[in-house]
Amino acid sequence: MPVVGRRDATLAVLALVLLAGCSAPEASPKEKIRALLTEVERASRDKDLGALRDVISERYADSAGRDKRELDGILTAQYLRRGSVHVLTRIRSLEFPRAAHAEASVLAGLARTPVLDFADLRRPQADIYVFDLELAEEDDSRWRVIRARWRPARPDDLY
Repeated sequence: MPVVGRRDATLAVLALVLLAGCSAPEASPKEKIRALLTEVERASRDKDLGALRDVISERYADSAGRDKRELDGILTAQYLRRGSVHVLTRIRSLEFPRAAHAEASVLAGLARTPVLDFADLRRPQADIYVFDLELAEEDDSRWRVIRARWRPARPDDLY
């Protein structure tokens, strides 16, 4: 069995340090939340309820008294009622009032057929909502929704 010499070990460590230094920097919290919303769009299109459930924190609670289990029931009912849900999101605002905590206002269009932009949502069987979300970075470094409020969008929400 070959023995690794001190010089070889030093070169290996140096190579690892250089590779670590050249790796892509970790995404910022803002980038992670944008990626989360992109994942929601993909999961909705692909009817991936598991991925949608993973976006919701076990600590979820809202002003209507709903917890994660009840919110999961709402999601499931939407898919049963609509069959297919295509989601298009636009972040209206995103703030970080304290570490590992974010507040986002998101405009979300929901339709039965694919939508590429908000103009596609003018057709029948499409709805636009405003979601006010509170998100927290959890122990596994993933951002999840801990509280949400939603309402149908008004015309002035679109601009």
